[in-house]
Amino acid sequence: MLIFAIGVMTILGPGFWIIILALTFKSWVEFFRLVRGEMLAEKTKEYIEAARALGQPGWAILLREALPNVMNPVIVVGTLRMGTFIIAEASLSFLGLGIQPPTPAWGSMVAEGRDYMLDAWWVATFPGLAILILVLSINLLGEGLRDILDPRLKAH
Repeated sequence: MLIFAIGVMTILGPGFWIIILALTFKSWVEFFRLVRGEMLAEKTKEYIEAARALGQPGWAILLREALPNVMNPVIVVGTLRMGTFIIAEASLSFLGLGIQPPTPAWGSMVAEGRDYMLDAWWVATFPGLAILILVLSINLLGEGLRDILDPRLKAH
């Protein structure tokens, strides 16, 4: 994902919205496959067949019955992938291809602070720790959401 984003950034130039575009373009396939697989599994379940037997139109079955059951895994994977996006943005900013000054970015703060590591180690350490804490917190949130939303993990 990072190589693709670097290529996009060198072609289109650095910037916040270009980073979002590059990371989204590269990762939408994973979410599409997840939704498609979940929908294929949901369409064979009894409550979908019952809704069809009651004469509900296809769009109503999709919106009222299947989509709420498919969204839980998508939310969980989305929160877990958010940490990957933050690391990718910080890496691009560290390389100088991400968010440009004067807009602050943790990756560029780490890059600027590496010149002062012997004299002022905290200039690079604290933005790096902020990245670590944020990504760890988001990943723990995603795992907590998975534990809450996944009915297969609940004990009977």
